[in-house]
Formats: sequence, structure tokens, C-alpha cells
Amino acid sequence: MTQLPLHNRNLQPNIALKQAVEAFCETRPGDERRERERQKLQKAVQEAQATEGALKSTYTKEVRVLQGQVQNLEEELGQVKNDLEAVKEETHKLNQMTAAKEGFHNPFLELELEELDRELPVYSAEELGLMNLPYATEQPCFERPRFGRPRSQSM
Repeated sequence: MTQLPLHNRNLQPNIALKQAVEAFCETRPGDERRERERQKLQKAVQEAQATEGALKSTYTKEVRVLQGQVQNLEEELGQVKNDLEAVKEETHKLNQMTAAKEGFHNPFLELELEELDRELPVYSAEELGLMNLPYATEQPCFERPRFGRPRSQSM
């Protein structure tokens, strides 16, 4: 340290220094082991953070997809509600028209219908050729079936 020349280059045994070096070397593997453990833990933390980031991005993508699906379903529901309201209004109008038609009573049309019924000839099933019986049947006039227009279709 003083840069002075040494008389002898032989080393003197220093037992205290030797013991300190041995103690240091003995504790050093423990320090190295702790350092290796710290590095393993640090690597595990980094892997966990990477996995967490991947999971967050996947979760975010799935949430966005689900939000889009919810928005589409809400739009469809709104359209269905509008269609339902339109159908309800149409049904209400049809019910009003039906009620108006059922309440309609015109005696002139009824008289005209009765006159038309009297003017139409009344034929039996045999006369119309709908039925061929091997024997003749005669029915009284008032019981004879009538094949004219039904009253519901005459208007």
C-alpha cells in the first residue's frame, strides 16, 4: 500500500483472515441460493403479469362482443315492440270494423235477399246429379234441401 519495496515476498499466515474468508465462503452459497430463489420468484411474477395481461385483453374482447350482442338484441326487441304495437292497433281497428258490420241492419237488403231466395229454383240432390239412388225418393216441398247461395255470402 505504501509502494515501498518489500524485504521478503513470502506471505505470512494470517489465521484471522483465513477464518473470515472461510466464513464468507460458507455464507456465500446461502446468498447465491437466496439470489436464485429471488430470480425464480421475479420470473414467476413476470409470467403471472403476462398471463394477467393476456386474460384482461381476452376478457375485454369478450365483453365488447357481448356488449355488441346485447345492443343487437335490444334493437331487435325494440323492433318487435313496435311491430307488436302495430299489430295491436290493426287488431283494434279490425275489431271496430267487425263490430260495426255486426251492428249493421238494413231491412231493404233482407227483403231483397228473401226475394232472390224465392226466385231461385230449388233442386234435390238427385236432380242436381250429386246422388244417384236406385229408387225414387220424394220429399215434401217444405223439407226439400235448398242449394242456393248462403245468406252470409249473398252480399
